[in-house]
Amino acid sequence: MFGWTGRTIIVDLSSHSITESRTGVKQAREYLGGRGLGIRLMHEFADPLVDPLSPDNPLVFATGPLTGTAAPMSGHYSLITKSPLTHTIFDSNAGGHFGKAMKYAGIDALVITGRSEMPVYISIYDEDVELIAADHLWGRDTRETTLALKEKGSVACIGRAGENKVRFANFVSDNLYSSGRGGHGAVAGSKNLKAVVVQGTNDPLIAETATFEKATESAQRLLQANPVTSKG
Repeated sequence: MFGWTGRTIIVDLSSHSITESRTGVKQAREYLGGRGLGIRLMHEFADPLVDPLSPDNPLVFATGPLTGTAAPMSGHYSLITKSPLTHTIFDSNAGGHFGKAMKYAGIDALVITGRSEMPVYISIYDEDVELIAADHLWGRDTRETTLALKEKGSVACIGRAGENKVRFANFVSDNLYSSGRGGHGAVAGSKNLKAVVVQGTNDPLIAETATFEKATESAQRLLQANPVTSKG
């Protein structure tokens, strides 16, 4: 597959089980981008009437077909769940290195369900996916958590607001980029999930490299010529 890795990881925190499924070409093209793929996975894994803070509400991290490439403005990832603030399906996205790290680890999407009895974080390095105890991180803010885990990869984590299920709590990636407004952090806190850490070594596959590079250069020139995006 070009644009997608074909790999979706499903983590059930209740049973501490980790499984994988294949991202179908038809599914990926019909629900284009991280937002579309994430919404499709919510439809698959969640009951429409699920309580946002129940273990059955999935938390979905998803990437798009350009994530991890040199295409301008393509570094974001989407975070999708049922919002404890609005009680609707809510998507937010954030920049930084986390989305690229997901794609480099060979992941289109990460679906997190259930609730761990104890605080945990998810560590992903290419094919290796682990659940690791996070008792020592619980109660720390996002800066402290990121500093503690950054040697393992790109970090997306919650702080004390998420732990206490504040209904507009954020996820913070790389200590700077916030995926907020809808309470994704509260959903993670309800699951006893402190963070997700990702590192990968695989470059995304591009079908027509020369054509892609030409299109990327053209897009970069347009951005540089735009008086809004060219400002320092």
